[in-house]
Amino acid sequence: MALNWTDFAWTFKRWCGLYLLTSRAGASASQVSVSGVLLQSTTAVGNVGGGEDDLISLTVPAKVLSANGDRLRVTGIFTFAANANTKTTRGYFGATKVAELAASTSGSAVRAVVIITRTAAATQQAWGTIELTGGSGTLFSTPAETLSGTVAMKFTGQSAASATDDIIQKEMVIEYLPAP
Repeated sequence: MALNWTDFAWTFKRWCGLYLLTSRAGASASQVSVSGVLLQSTTAVGNVGGGEDDLISLTVPAKVLSANGDRLRVTGIFTFAANANTKTTRGYFGATKVAELAASTSGSAVRAVVIITRTAAATQQAWGTIELTGGSGTLFSTPAETLSGTVAMKFTGQSAASATDDIIQKEMVIEYLPAP
């Protein structure tokens, strides 16, 4: 099947002094903003003994969420050790906890997804879920980070049995989703 260049209708939309790349949504006349991966890490990091340990942490650049309705979708991938220890995973956007799950599931693959939406210059809403076979934890929160500066997004891990590498974070990806 030959592709026609009109299938790739890209345009630049001027909005608030910025140019945004948009594309046609399917065969419709509607335009959608182009989104993509902003940050990622595939360096595995495990918890160390007892206490809450930072796993992967990425810094969201200043002014990324510049318009109300702009979003970040954060995905974390983890493994839990094959034992009956209680393992707690948390996500933080700046100082605010945006996801949490405690489970004693053995040998599980775990996925966390957090959506952070700008509601004003220094307020956001966040919905986070951490899921694994046999359970999940969901949290709604309202961070109040000043978005004109950088903001850290991180996941942490904690073993109730103080066992090293009970939780290993394998990957973290932050995607930017512009407001329509």
